[in-house]
Amino acid sequence: MLKSLTVKDLYGLTASEILEITNQETAVPVDLKKILEKFNISAVSMDFSELESYSEIDRKILGALICRNDNAAIFYNSKDQKDGHRYRFTIAHEIAHCCITNECNHIEFRHDPSFLDETEIAANTFAGELLIPSNSLYDVINKLILPTIEVLADVFEVSVNVMRERLNCLNIKHNILGYNC
Repeated sequence: MLKSLTVKDLYGLTASEILEITNQETAVPVDLKKILEKFNISAVSMDFSELESYSEIDRKILGALICRNDNAAIFYNSKDQKDGHRYRFTIAHEIAHCCITNECNHIEFRHDPSFLDETEIAANTFAGELLIPSNSLYDVINKLILPTIEVLADVFEVSVNVMRERLNCLNIKHNILGYNC
C-alpha cells in the first residue's frame, strides 16, 4: 500500500521533485490543485481586510500557511484572485516555506522588496521554479515566433512581474519583447 503524502513530506523537496511527484514535469501551466491534493493541503480564498485593520503593521496580508498535525491550509487574499494570477504565486510561495524551512505556521505580508530576508527571497525563487519550470519555459519560448513577456505570463498563469523575475533568474532576456518594460 502506498503511503499517502502530507505537508510534512514537502520538507527538503525541490520544485522539480514536486513536479515529478505530481507528474507535471512538462505541464503548462502547472496545476497547483494537483500539488495541493497530493500533499493534503487545502487552499482557501479569504478576505483579510478585517484582520489587516487590527494589525499595527500597515501592510497587506498576502497569505497564510497554517498546519496542524498532517493537515495544512494555505489562505490567500481573495482580492488577489480578482487581480490576475497573484494568488497562484502566493500558494506556490507558501508551499516553498514547507520545503525550505519546514515552517508550517506562517503569515505572509506584502513587503518592500528591499527588506526581504534570505528565506523570503528563497521562497520567491522556489515559487518561480515551481510555476515556471525552466525546461517548459524554454520549450514555450522556442515555439513562439515573437515571445513577449505578457504572452509568457499568460501561458504560465503568472503575473508579468513574476515572469520578469524568472527570466532574469535564468538570464533569458534576449528576444523577449517587453522584458525591459
